[in-house]
Amino acid sequence: HGSMFGDVPRGVFLRSPRIFVGGQTQVVSPVRVGFGAVLAAGCAVRHDVPEGRLHGEVARGVDRAFDPLMYGPLDRIFGLGVELVGNLWALDRWYELVRIPGVDPVDRLLYGAARGQVRAGISERIKRLDRVVARLPTSLERHRDALDGQPGQDALRWHRERVAEHERVLAAWPEVRRRLERAPGVGALPGLDGIAGAFAEARRRAPGVTYLSLVRGLDDAHVASGQADLRRIVEHVTGLAAELWRQ
Repeated sequence: HGSMFGDVPRGVFLRSPRIFVGGQTQVVSPVRVGFGAVLAAGCAVRHDVPEGRLHGEVARGVDRAFDPLMYGPLDRIFGLGVELVGNLWALDRWYELVRIPGVDPVDRLLYGAARGQVRAGISERIKRLDRVVARLPTSLERHRDALDGQPGQDALRWHRERVAEHERVLAAWPEVRRRLERAPGVGALPGLDGIAGAFAEARRRAPGVTYLSLVRGLDDAHVASGQADLRRIVEHVTGLAAELWRQ
């Protein structure tokens, strides 16, 4: 499964504190790591890390019954998976509306190839979730069998929750998948259009200006409006999935 380090709406503006990952750090996905976080060397990361935290977890011992065909809670797997797709769609629109227009033919080819990799990342995330869904009927059957075994009250509640969750995911996934594959229809994106216009004007005045200079030269108003547009794309994707899951 994928993990998310920072996010696209803030990351593309190159103003957020960097994330440092120490040597031999093990990231156990899926987790979210905030901007400015430092992951300690030689440690594991199994939980979300907020912004500006120094974080590391020691190894832990485990010895318990285990059924590899039975899934536990799915909210983190699908929640972060869908959020990753939303961020990748936001990055795709950034390339389309801001980064590619106005560049020379060679850079246009390079940026177009980079955009292709973003689209490939979207397909990969969906494929990984497909594999989970393909295994859910077997897992669902195992949880139902466990209910017939008359477990204790805590185990009974846990298996019932998993059955209900599995059924919701199986019912919603075909439509969720279809929507994840499509570019989000969020209407006009005036913030990104304004940034593209500012870049075009800067290139007109200084034809050799670099992309890094363009991004870091944006004023706060352009940054805020651009971030709002990119967040709207992410929230549109995650909101559609959440809406279907609740049905």
